[in-house]
Amino acid sequence: MMAKALLIDDDPQICEAVGNILESLGHTYVRAGSQEEARAVLDGGPYAYVLLDLEIPVRANGGFARLVNGENLLGEIRAHPATRQTPVIVMTAHGTDGPTLAVRLMKKGAVDFVNKPFDGDKLDRAILETLNRGVPASTPAGPPSSGSRPFAGGELVLGDDRIELCGTTIIEKSNRGHGWKILVALTEVGEHGRRRSFSASRLAKHLGGRIGDNTIIQGIRSLRRRISESLAAVGIECGESDVILSGSHGYRLAATVTVQRATRVPNEGATAVGPQATTLGTGANGDGTGDTDLNERQIWVLDELRRAGRLCRCDVEKQCDCSERTAKRDLAALRAKGLIEYVDTPRPGHYRLTRSA
Repeated sequence: MMAKALLIDDDPQICEAVGNILESLGHTYVRAGSQEEARAVLDGGPYAYVLLDLEIPVRANGGFARLVNGENLLGEIRAHPATRQTPVIVMTAHGTDGPTLAVRLMKKGAVDFVNKPFDGDKLDRAILETLNRGVPASTPAGPPSSGSRPFAGGELVLGDDRIELCGTTIIEKSNRGHGWKILVALTEVGEHGRRRSFSASRLAKHLGGRIGDNTIIQGIRSLRRRISESLAAVGIECGESDVILSGSHGYRLAATVTVQRATRVPNEGATAVGPQATTLGTGANGDGTGDTDLNERQIWVLDELRRAGRLCRCDVEKQCDCSERTAKRDLAALRAKGLIEYVDTPRPGHYRLTRSA
């Protein structure tokens, strides 16, 4: 069946451009240019999705277009019986104003946030991704299956190419987006042995590259949805905030989630898991030593040295969010085990793996 969209925007040029995109996708659409017009057509569906511009007037040919008008309409769409289950994609030229707007919109029920002017196929992809993961407007969400059970925690297993929770794959490394990097970052342990928490801006900086706060916010939302859908497929009811928490302390993993790292068993095709196993080694701890007393920071050091060949103390402090004293202690312990060595030339010096490691 051909998808039908509700397009809400008061700019004729934008509507023409979006209309061409929808026709290219083979979709039909109904257009509204104000809050008043949109209210009048909410019952005209079912709509597969809604494209909502925030800066719209209350009435056509009258009044000023305000950002808050679109926000208020978003709340109405999510509350209206005919569109309660319809995914809403927000289109706005205010996407670079900061993360606060995106947070408000996501809390009010928007599923995606596309900046104007549209760059390449960004809107096309947002629409198709929404349809691929969304609930059809004509199919209201029913009660949970009697055979399902609520999520009460579980093991998050980090593998080379996929991450599993409760024995089911929730994300693969080949998946598009930043979900993989975000989830791995949330498993990191800080100086005091507790899992790290990140604000959107701090997580964006931690991941590096040209990543903004809005990208992180959307990435978290997409990752939460992916986790809920993956667990639902195996009969586990998981709320979108049951695994990744948020609040005054930032984004963090729930305490009910334990983290393990998958490791290849030597000379066998099987995979084992352990609280401090890594994917790169051959010993009991995955580091080639057979030691089981390495902490998460030391495991990261060995993994990073295998990947990059060298690092300095400040790299450990930055990555693990620890003090200079803690970094020195961890590095000294690895040197004492004969796993790494310090090279003082050329200056500044650096650490590298020993030949036996």
